[in-house]
Amino acid sequence: MYFPIGWSKSLRIPQEDPGIPVYIISNRDRSLFVILTTSSLCLWFCKPSVQIISFRRSKRSTSELGYNEKAEWRPDSSMIAVSTTKGCLIFYKVQLDDSVGNSQCIYSTKDGRKSAPKKDIGDLLSGEGIPAIKLTQVSYTAVEGGIASIICIRDELLITTKCGLLQRIKWDGSVANKTPVALNTIPFSVDLQFSRSSTLKDTHVYVSNIEYSPLLGGFAIVMSNGKAAFFTVQTVKFDAHQVQGIWAQELNDATCVAINHKYRLIAYGRENGEGVVYLIEEITGALQVSHGISVSTRDYPDVSHMAGALVILKWTPDGSAIVGSWERGGICLWSVFGALLFCSLGGEYGLSEDAFKHHSLHIRSMEWGAEGYHLWVMPETEQNQCQGQTGDDKSEQFSPSHELRGSDADLQPVPDVVFSTRKKSPLKNKVLSNTNSVNSEIKEQRLEHKENNICVVQLQFVKSALTVNACVNNGEHVFLQGEDSLYLSTGNFVANNATSNCDYQGRNAETLRTNMTSSQESVLGGKQWKVIGVPHSYLASNWPVRYVAVDKVGQHIAIAGKYGLAHYDMSSRKWKLFGNETQEKDMVVSGGLSWWKEFICLSCYNLLDQADEIRLYPKTHKLDNMFSCVTKVPSQILLLNLFHDTLIVLCADCHLMIFSLNYKAGLALPSVEIRKLQEVAIGSFVPHPASVVSITLTSLRTETVTSKVTDIEPGSESILMNVSGKLLLFQRDRSTNVQVRNSDGKVKPMPFCSPARVASSVELMWISSGRDEGKKYLLQSLWLSCGMHGMKVWLPLFPKREADKRGFLSKRIMLPFKIDIFPLAVLFEDAVILGCSNDGVCFDIRSQSDRVPFLTLERTSQIYINHILRQLLRRNLGFHALEIARCCINLPYFSHCLELLLHEVLEEEATSKEPIPDPLLPRVLAFIQEFPQFLEAVVHCARKTEVALWSYLFSTAGNPRDLFQECLNAEKFETAGSYLIILQNLEKPSISRSLTKQLLNLALENQRWNLARNLVRFLKAIDPRDIENVPPYNVPPMNKAAKPYWTPPMSPHAEDTTNPFQFTNEPVYSRRLSITEAEFLNKDYIRIKEKIKATKSDPSTLKRISPGRDVSDAILEEFCIDSVLHKHAVKLMSEYKLKDLACFASNMENYQLVGWLRHEKLKAAKVENFTQALKQLHGDFQWPYPIMTHSAFYKLNQPINDGDSMSYSTSSYQDLSLNGSRKSSSANNLEALQQPLSDFPRIGSAGNIRLKTKIPKDDSTEASDNCSTSGDQDSIEDGSCFDLVVLEQFTQELANKGPHQSEMELRFLLQIMMEGDCLEWALLIAILLCDAMSVVRVVNAACLVDTPIEVVGRMREGMSFLEFWAETECFGYKPFFQAIKGQAIQLNKIVEQNLVTSKMDHTLKSPKTSAGSSDQLNSLRVDTQSDELNENGIEDDRNTCNIS
Repeated sequence: MYFPIGWSKSLRIPQEDPGIPVYIISNRDRSLFVILTTSSLCLWFCKPSVQIISFRRSKRSTSELGYNEKAEWRPDSSMIAVSTTKGCLIFYKVQLDDSVGNSQCIYSTKDGRKSAPKKDIGDLLSGEGIPAIKLTQVSYTAVEGGIASIICIRDELLITTKCGLLQRIKWDGSVANKTPVALNTIPFSVDLQFSRSSTLKDTHVYVSNIEYSPLLGGFAIVMSNGKAAFFTVQTVKFDAHQVQGIWAQELNDATCVAINHKYRLIAYGRENGEGVVYLIEEITGALQVSHGISVSTRDYPDVSHMAGALVILKWTPDGSAIVGSWERGGICLWSVFGALLFCSLGGEYGLSEDAFKHHSLHIRSMEWGAEGYHLWVMPETEQNQCQGQTGDDKSEQFSPSHELRGSDADLQPVPDVVFSTRKKSPLKNKVLSNTNSVNSEIKEQRLEHKENNICVVQLQFVKSALTVNACVNNGEHVFLQGEDSLYLSTGNFVANNATSNCDYQGRNAETLRTNMTSSQESVLGGKQWKVIGVPHSYLASNWPVRYVAVDKVGQHIAIAGKYGLAHYDMSSRKWKLFGNETQEKDMVVSGGLSWWKEFICLSCYNLLDQADEIRLYPKTHKLDNMFSCVTKVPSQILLLNLFHDTLIVLCADCHLMIFSLNYKAGLALPSVEIRKLQEVAIGSFVPHPASVVSITLTSLRTETVTSKVTDIEPGSESILMNVSGKLLLFQRDRSTNVQVRNSDGKVKPMPFCSPARVASSVELMWISSGRDEGKKYLLQSLWLSCGMHGMKVWLPLFPKREADKRGFLSKRIMLPFKIDIFPLAVLFEDAVILGCSNDGVCFDIRSQSDRVPFLTLERTSQIYINHILRQLLRRNLGFHALEIARCCINLPYFSHCLELLLHEVLEEEATSKEPIPDPLLPRVLAFIQEFPQFLEAVVHCARKTEVALWSYLFSTAGNPRDLFQECLNAEKFETAGSYLIILQNLEKPSISRSLTKQLLNLALENQRWNLARNLVRFLKAIDPRDIENVPPYNVPPMNKAAKPYWTPPMSPHAEDTTNPFQFTNEPVYSRRLSITEAEFLNKDYIRIKEKIKATKSDPSTLKRISPGRDVSDAILEEFCIDSVLHKHAVKLMSEYKLKDLACFASNMENYQLVGWLRHEKLKAAKVENFTQALKQLHGDFQWPYPIMTHSAFYKLNQPINDGDSMSYSTSSYQDLSLNGSRKSSSANNLEALQQPLSDFPRIGSAGNIRLKTKIPKDDSTEASDNCSTSGDQDSIEDGSCFDLVVLEQFTQELANKGPHQSEMELRFLLQIMMEGDCLEWALLIAILLCDAMSVVRVVNAACLVDTPIEVVGRMREGMSFLEFWAETECFGYKPFFQAIKGQAIQLNKIVEQNLVTSKMDHTLKSPKTSAGSSDQLNSLRVDTQSDELNENGIEDDRNTCNIS
């Protein structure tokens, strides 16, 4: 629950010759630190980390008394005892320096707020600023045999000597017990009841390390021979006849010891680099192994060889984590029950052992700062080790005879300066947020002081808000607190709005809550931290931050420091502080705080009235006592929590008090009624109130108590209490149905029964407050974090039928499972666990000062539903597993959960060396078959597992070919594609290839283009040398004589996202002859061989063939693939699905559409039914059918001459397409044919060309006729008539025009069809677009010599059918067909002329005559074109169009 973050700070002693640092220790409240060097004692303040005073001993003192070795504080911080290497104990007095001005402060802070009166607490000034302190050496005493360890017991010191004695010394230097206790006289046993006691036989053994715990009532020791034990004493006097030793069994290599008072644990370090944690068994008093603390050999191999022994262990101030250091360097952090939180062994120090030795952090001593925000680390150098060994050799021979005192010259006070105006220290760091950028200023400072003697390294830490304030709301978010910043991870919602303050200002709070709770990805997808800085105006006098709380939706945050509180609004980004600083200083939050509706609920101590209180402050008003709701309690509150509208608190007198909270509506000021409901005494179940980690009310019940009450009252919740890691459940006593009423007539709550232990080794717990009946399994569960033991869930087991409630059936079950992250929040409805992890970045490993890398924080997550399902199936509780899975089936990652479930069971059973009589895999597969994700789960699990395990999997799951066929039947083609990978390894290549072709055909038919493209690549990757039979039908090669035509790449992922076809600027090449049908049908295997030989000489083809493969096999493979693609293209063209054909060509890699169209223009690409094809184009491209305007309908029904008809038609279509000018020669027509379509201006183009018909002003009668809908109407003004005509034409164009995207696609396909010589399809597209000029281009192309006459005949026949269809069904096309009537006549002339030519060919026999007939045919074609151009020229003369 503790995580290091940012850079480490380096602190130096401001002395010329400070000596070598050897030890560091803090006082009781961790506000003052003693940094002990070999010759001086330095007193430092915690925040800011500055030195107050230093006492440097004289050379005479160090030579006679020895060098400093260890130190110990008096509990009231009034004295310091220092042990030396020569067995002396020097006492220093710590007191305020009255001679210093500035209100007895050497540093002061200025934040603009009015200073409050300071109070004396513990003989030291507690207030704003850093107190001026003076050190005075008062006495010393010599200890016989040398000092091995020192510990403070209230007003005495317990000294362990190297001669095996334990002696008590008072703080004035006198000996408390005249007869010291010898270690070999203390009886030792395994427990306090059954084992026999014995004493030590080795007289040379002594206590090398000792720790005292008043809550455990004894001392934990480590002996010089590596054995460890625990001393139980009845009194603190430590008399010989009252001491009993209890062995730590199977521990013979102990190095250090640390005691956790809250959790009642004893941790020992070992020589093998690991640690072991013991607890005291309640009945026998024996030391029982709780768990071990170590790093994973998988992640950190050979730890004992590289790092050495675990020599230092320190618990955090709240006891929720322990930090350890190895002998050869490195630091590690574990949770209270052994979950690994951080390890520096994985740093980037290099691969050699010497690199690790020189760059890893070697620690001599360390100590936690206030609230665990800092870890003061004293690095160790080679000089430290040499100096320490020299002192140890002389310590046993010195026996002082007189007392030495420090002189005035030894005192070196820091100058009296104002902190706010003092020059900034070059080593002062700023707290860095979670970023990857490097602070260049800090980098320069570190390099500047690289060669200096660094005394202390200070590591920055953040911790979870649940460590000290385990309220319900804090468990729903990943919420971390630092010394001056808060880290909140609430998802994408906060991250997306963090850059704009105006986004928050205009939103309603209810809208924010809706957005936070409705988006499922808001919590799962966001990994960015919202870093909230605590205002300096509050931290200046109230550091450190002790309690933090966040509301349910993560929009409001409350904090409490040394005094008062403050809260923050995420929407407005503003803090609210007490306006009256006196009210802030008169309140100390003691038991925690939480959010309840619109109020901040907290427990505090009122310094003014000297009373403990419960207060509620509304967040909508300013922080002031006039708006608070206050209730006094008889004793100090240690813990606080909320459950719905009920408040529960734990008092220091071992009593639980339950209150109800009722909001009073209708009042001018917000008010809450706090009414006491019940008080429960727990003294007989709790060893000490400080051992209670957390409390909460819950509606969970075990159903084991006898109940005579059928209906459960809303207030009859149980109490869950975590006592030193043991979770106790207090349930209501329903054995009686008698209801007792209070004096006011209200029914008293039912009493509680004796507690039942639910679980052990509990660090955190989560309970949902939701009541969704659809997810009752998840919402009515209890979730526990148990350190290295993983997580546990206390799951309800609802009966299958309401009537089936037999008493012998279990109602709940505890399911353990392992996880890969450290849990900090549980999302019940999303089935996700959220956590946090560290990542280190070493920027310069050559720097000796950068021994700890820059550390970042990352929010992690893990799905837990697969673990629950596995445990239930293992216990034959498949019905409950099925119910839980069904309530989670709508989760987007439910298929992944099934895959994880199958993968874990498969890996465990398939790799097991022992036989499994009752395998779980068949049950798991049968369970997954109940869901539609069965096929996906099996194949995804197989693809992520080794091939050697496939046989075990599919022996139970079924034949992969059968599963593949099931995927095809269920139209799960992507899943079927995954099965091909399996079949490729399990089946013959011929079978795999056949199945791939089958799937490719289905993918093409269902337009699964990505899958089809991958399948084509898959087919090309299969080695074709095992193919037994060559497919009988193959696509012939393209004609190499002509220049190849490359189809422009058509991809839906082009740069222009609005157009799925990518246009090209390549020129249109001259046309070539197509392959005849007879040549195509005569292709056989011999021609394929010839093609293979030709391909071997083509370097472009050889580049695409992978090395090591035969060229002939690769070509055969290409033909097999092309045959599949060819058949699908033929099918699409036969069904007139031109758009699908275009998408197909654009998604297939290197598919030559133009070449295919040229080859199939007389076969698959021909159009048999023009009417059906045109209708299919309308439907595929969503192109509207044209409509006829009133004026057009009127003109069509007028008995007009041909010139007027052409006048109307030309002005409506041809002139709009030709922009007022038409080519009147054959050369110009061919030139227009070769121009790109983008060169022709169209309506709606970027030029915004507006076309108007030029009408003479004096011809008012003709203008009136053109604008009127009846012949007998009166004439109107020329301008109005002209506007009506233009408006009607413009409206018609908008109505007849389809989507812009479709128009771009159609014009692109028109160009492709023209290049592919598919004139029939080009004519249809031009008619669909009502583009008369495109029709002219198509007809001109049909007039060329190489155009087959059957194509021209089908075009003529198709236009006839379309004209008939327009006359009978679609009248909107009639004006257009009248406009292109001349083109239809032209096609008719070509066909008629071809018939005449055919008759002449039959009559003429000689070659000369034949050649003459060809010349005659060409001349006839030219004459026909000239006649058409002359007619068009006449039409242009009659109808002109000007651009205005």
